[in-house]
Amino acid sequence: RYAHLTQQFRESQPIGPGSTGVGTNVNFDGLGSRVGLLGQRKAFNRGFLFYGKAFADILVGNFRSDYQQINNFQQTQVWTSWKDFRPVPILEYELGAGWQNCSGNFRISGGYYFACWFNTVSTSNYIQAVQTNNYVNVGNAITFDGLVTRLQYLW
Repeated sequence: RYAHLTQQFRESQPIGPGSTGVGTNVNFDGLGSRVGLLGQRKAFNRGFLFYGKAFADILVGNFRSDYQQINNFQQTQVWTSWKDFRPVPILEYELGAGWQNCSGNFRISGGYYFACWFNTVSTSNYIQAVQTNNYVNVGNAITFDGLVTRLQYLW
């Protein structure tokens, strides 16, 4: 599996007649393996179905991060970049329901998806590391969740 994650942050704060702006970019590119389970159960013999998916990934890759703070009067106050190579475990699951036609080649489904990326560098962790000048243990979990829908044609 290949994964790419991009996080950007921009903020401008007025200070007196000028302003100070902060911007960060945190990017991750990783490769790894994936294992998982897929399950499906037909219901009511009318084409309705329930499904579930669960996956575990272990990706290894590089985080590339940069931080810049600019003031109208003093120009660049802080500019730094940081790179880190690390493993990123990912756990995902999805549960849902759907319908498929009699031949099974057309399907519509919807459900709930949840993923947790562990050992990631988040924007807030990176900003805190820059401000304290401490890059030890920079990382936490980032979660993604939401409703998903699919329209499939299988041949």
